[in-house]
Amino acid sequence: MIYYISPTGDNANDGSEANPWETMAYAYSNSTTSDTIRCLAGTYTMVSQTFGTNRNIVGDDANTTIFDGGGVGATWTTAPLMNISNIHFTNLADAALFYSVNRILHFTNCIISDFTSAGYQKNVFYMPSGGSIFITSCLFYDIISTYPTVSAGYGAMITSRGGTVSIINSTFYFDYNPTTPNYIYPVGAYVVEAIFTSKNNIFVNIGTTSIFKSNAVTMSVDSSNNCFYGYSGIPVMDNTIEADPKMIDPANANFNLASDSPCIDTGILI
Repeated sequence: MIYYISPTGDNANDGSEANPWETMAYAYSNSTTSDTIRCLAGTYTMVSQTFGTNRNIVGDDANTTIFDGGGVGATWTTAPLMNISNIHFTNLADAALFYSVNRILHFTNCIISDFTSAGYQKNVFYMPSGGSIFITSCLFYDIISTYPTVSAGYGAMITSRGGTVSIINSTFYFDYNPTTPNYIYPVGAYVVEAIFTSKNNIFVNIGTTSIFKSNAVTMSVDSSNNCFYGYSGIPVMDNTIEADPKMIDPANANFNLASDSPCIDTGILI
């Protein structure tokens, strides 16, 4: 079944496209396993939600379907199998955005911006025990970690213990205070049999030197055709580009590539 929500909806409605509900909490409680919750265009208040059973959460478009945290923390605890697509999550701080324990999360065509991590377990994606996350065709910008060091559970982007992390066709752009390092932390400490895949991505960091970090005991890396600019500690990958990708106007959130970008026509078919 497909149910609909809208910022202008009403939980007294029937959840149809013509008469949508208002809140994610109500839609989840009144739907069942593997149902789809369609989030119509508009700005929603982002609040914490636990998804105990499988759901598909689908926005109209990441440019028009926005979940705004109002500058505070909110966590979606994911279902055993969950698909999230076409949504912009923004203005969040000081809590894990997606908390996944031995779950499978597909995160597609989404935007995450204005996220601040201040401490332990407050990543965008926090996977403390196994599971898999597949990030495809997403944009991340203004993601900040104010914690001064990286270890298991710290760092603004991703921590995974013993899980699978796949990042494909996505863009990461960080530009902030040079005293605040940001970490793409695909694998946490003491990880055994971890798998990290990264292909056709652009990673840009302006203002400070950032690093990729892994304390995995065993880590399988399948990565190629990525562009890095402003990073140190880049893992060994095939066909890596280390150059400015020449985005059109990132200061105004236009991350499209200029015609002379070294990244154009350098990806691989997946």
